[in-house]
Amino acid sequence: MNEQKTGQSEEDADSETSAKASINVRQATELEKPVADILNVKQKSDQDAVADEQNPGEKLTDELENSIEGMQHKIAVLSEALEAEKDKSLRAQAEVENIRRRAAKEQANIRKFAIEGFASELLSVKDSLDLAEQVELSADNEAVISKMQEGLSLTLKQLEQIFEKFSVRIIAPEKGDRLNPDLHQAMTIAPSDEVDPNCVLDVIQKGYQLHDRLLRPAMVVIARKTEEKSNESGG
Repeated sequence: MNEQKTGQSEEDADSETSAKASINVRQATELEKPVADILNVKQKSDQDAVADEQNPGEKLTDELENSIEGMQHKIAVLSEALEAEKDKSLRAQAEVENIRRRAAKEQANIRKFAIEGFASELLSVKDSLDLAEQVELSADNEAVISKMQEGLSLTLKQLEQIFEKFSVRIIAPEKGDRLNPDLHQAMTIAPSDEVDPNCVLDVIQKGYQLHDRLLRPAMVVIARKTEEKSNESGG
């Protein structure tokens, strides 16, 4: 009886040992698989590295080709943008040229027709002067002389109205006014006890001014001290 129990225990121990051995083999197999994968990856990397070392020109060529393709794309984009800017620039230049031509034409017309209204107004004055010139004066014909004076007065009145209409001011300094170099032109100097030196003694010809622009200065005679006063000042 005891011998039977002892034999059964030995069989159980052998079975347990076999099971443990089987588990250890299976675990060892499962551990070997990832190690093999790691080794395969490392081997492939080593092979690639060796291939790169054996063919460095091919890798450099690929990189250059990729770089060239990128640069070509950038050049194409920039060229397109440049063409667009050129087109805008040409359009702007054409517009500026058109504006310049229109402005030049308008300026030429302004210069050409600036005095058109002024000249038209002067026509009636010219007619009046022509009529006055045709009148035959006679010393013993007071009626004709009176008519001539009336025509001249009418002509002067018309001129004054036209000057006023076109902002033409008459420069007619009064006797004793101080000489103004901007508006007066001294034609001669004469001694005078009536006005102060360097003042207007007489007006030879009136001047004219268009707005603030001088058309013609007034021609005047300027006073100076008389010899008598100069001697008194010197004594």
